[in-house]
Amino acid sequence: MKKLLQSLAIVMLLFTGCNEEDPLTRELTRPDDGMHLTATPIDQLTLDENNGDKTALTFTWDRAVDRGEGTSVSYRFQLSVQERSATWEPDDNSVLQQCSISFTHDELNTLITKTLGAMPGDPAILEAKVVAEVIAAKYMLPEVSNTSIVVTPYGEKMNINGYPFIQMGDNENLFSVDLDIVRNETLTVGVLDFSDWWIDPDFFEKTGDQTLRFIPITGRYRIIANFERKYFKVQVMNSNNELATLQEDGSGAVWAIGEGLGNPTIANLIGWSPSDAICLAPMGNGIYKLSGIGGQRFKTNQLGIKFQPRHDSWDAIERPDTGNETTPKYGTINNDFILVDGGDNVHLK
Repeated sequence: MKKLLQSLAIVMLLFTGCNEEDPLTRELTRPDDGMHLTATPIDQLTLDENNGDKTALTFTWDRAVDRGEGTSVSYRFQLSVQERSATWEPDDNSVLQQCSISFTHDELNTLITKTLGAMPGDPAILEAKVVAEVIAAKYMLPEVSNTSIVVTPYGEKMNINGYPFIQMGDNENLFSVDLDIVRNETLTVGVLDFSDWWIDPDFFEKTGDQTLRFIPITGRYRIIANFERKYFKVQVMNSNNELATLQEDGSGAVWAIGEGLGNPTIANLIGWSPSDAICLAPMGNGIYKLSGIGGQRFKTNQLGIKFQPRHDSWDAIERPDTGNETTPKYGTINNDFILVDGGDNVHLK
């Protein structure tokens, strides 16, 4: 027991020693901003494609505070658009040693629309940051300076067949467009690069870099571009331009909620909220389609899907009067994994 207590005492001493800050190896006090990063123009800028090769925006800053003998400073510069996750830094930081960086109209327009996610024609808050990293024998927190400017880029808006996407409320990751679409129609997506997006096979077949073939029946649809999850969400609309509900004749829309169901993958589970429901693809004659791969769109160890006649309330699809209460209303599924019960539910066996 005495040896055990001695061992514990040694461990405690080692642990305590490791948590003591060593003033010889680090300096954890960040200096005040003395660089005063500034944009010219100061407040706002509308980019002009007719002046493409002319300087549009210049950022300048004062040299960082002297951190003492034997130290030097290396600058980093970063741009981002507010509410977007993407960032940009120059490939060669040596250009920053003059404490300034400039962009032409064309350079900045391409940068903020193609790399940083701003939308042509829509004002975006461009955020800039310069970081003065210290090169020294001991670590020192860098000096940091920030500024921002409202920039309106030019160019064609993201669209489908020429119809522009509109931002949905305050969410800068969701854009929608309502369209009348004919079955098998080719949809051309303008401006947006969706090469790494998930394409829902129930609604679309990708036929080219910017084209999709529409698979469901002819009708009015809302297509939502989700930039966070990188996929197109499709919803059926009615003649009043409202989200459709299931009608007595089998037309309209069917919505799916439940556990173990994701959109586009199980990394983003839908849950039981009707407002988050997935709209099934209408194939005609009362047939609606929801497909996916186990382990990708459906969990393989937990699955419970409920089909709804509407997206905005907890409701059940009325059973058709077949005279046989054990008849599944959606037909039968015959495999070792899925059970469609006599109601409006799908489960794992």
